[in-house]
Amino acid sequence: LKWVILVALFYGPVRTYLSGNTYGKQPAVHNLSFSNMYASLSYFGGKVLPHKLSRRDTVGKVDPLKVQSARPQRHIVLVMGESLRYKNLSLYGYERPTTPRLQKMAEEKSLLFRKAFSGGVSTDVSVPMFMNSHQGYDVAPVIVSQRRCLFSLAQDNGFGTHYISAQTQTSLQHILNYICPTAIDNLQVGAGLGAVEEELTFNDEILVDALKKIDLSTPQFIVLHQRGSHSPYELRYPSTQVIFPLEPADAYEVQQVKHYDNSVHYTDLVLSD
Repeated sequence: LKWVILVALFYGPVRTYLSGNTYGKQPAVHNLSFSNMYASLSYFGGKVLPHKLSRRDTVGKVDPLKVQSARPQRHIVLVMGESLRYKNLSLYGYERPTTPRLQKMAEEKSLLFRKAFSGGVSTDVSVPMFMNSHQGYDVAPVIVSQRRCLFSLAQDNGFGTHYISAQTQTSLQHILNYICPTAIDNLQVGAGLGAVEEELTFNDEILVDALKKIDLSTPQFIVLHQRGSHSPYELRYPSTQVIFPLEPADAYEVQQVKHYDNSVHYTDLVLSD
């Protein structure tokens, strides 16, 4: 029996390696968990691992991008959302009015908006992937080199750099080293190590307060990182911003959706501010 199991486990990776197919690269949402796990392992063992082992010479050979302008004439404010699902934005036709301010901006032609998808299913992966300019394999050398990190690129092009997060240092401890902190002139987080989410007394409006304190007499590249709509949703908006109230008869699932929608409405307020 153990030989049958071993053959079954190795069949997928070996087939992927020999055939060159992409089985397991994108597991299907309708498959069973075991099926998706086997598919992912097949892709890793038959595609990713051989590629990594055969191309060690690429490590460290990362060319910096060309400087575009040593004297920029503008500021850039980049807001990093958190767990924001476009299907819950009335900007995209959602039935609850979760984004009235953004919709008004869109109607006034002062807002362009597009659907987008995160580069990872967790913040620890998606933020470093977003902050480093790269496509395809071998992203680790690019991140480690810090030559294509947005903050490095901003400094090279004459911007002052800021990374201001409403998240805690504990939440960011696996991220900060991968977004070239040495190229960040001003780094602020909402709370230090060991902070307990349930005990925090601030929301994303601290990002607006921090933005107002930045000296804008010279060009600045500013990243504001929200707590956004990350679970637990009921902690992501102040009590004064309950737009969709919970009813005693609401089922747990209904309560969670209302909490989430309240957090989206609060994000609409923060972005507007």
